[in-house]
Amino acid sequence: MSARMLLGIVISIVGVGVIVARGSWQVITASAYNPGDLIIVATLFAWGIYTTYGRHLMQTVSPLAATTYAYIAGATYLLIACWLTEWEGWQVAATRWDSWLAVAYQSTLGTFAHFWYYQAVAILGPSRAGVFINLVPVMAIGIAYVFLDEALTLPHLVGGLIVLVGVGVAARR
Repeated sequence: MSARMLLGIVISIVGVGVIVARGSWQVITASAYNPGDLIIVATLFAWGIYTTYGRHLMQTVSPLAATTYAYIAGATYLLIACWLTEWEGWQVAATRWDSWLAVAYQSTLGTFAHFWYYQAVAILGPSRAGVFINLVPVMAIGIAYVFLDEALTLPHLVGGLIVLVGVGVAARR
């Protein structure tokens, strides 16, 4: 990893930190994080592992097979988690249309995104492709703003800008 790439990764992680901490040292010192933010951070770590392992996996299977295996593993985990936590109270008829739309989106466009991501890992390597994972919180904020009418705050905008700068620094040749 070059020094510029490492600097870009550190900058983008700082941006994610600003987003998760909502720009407040009190959030950090009191560990008063939103559960959703912690899920996003856990996702970034999981993607880091996924990306590193994916590089080795690309030597034996195609990006399509790797994506398929990842989706099967993820679906299995989600089914078990849902069965353990929400199965008794879930009713198909009560599920909102936007939830079904999210499932349809992830199963179609999300699949292509993951496939292309694995191709990028195979071509660029895990460190160059992996830095783009730090865009996940920025995209989550944008999607929440557009589809869930959540407010955009100054820490969201500042943290998102820092992430974009970090990814730009890391991705630049």
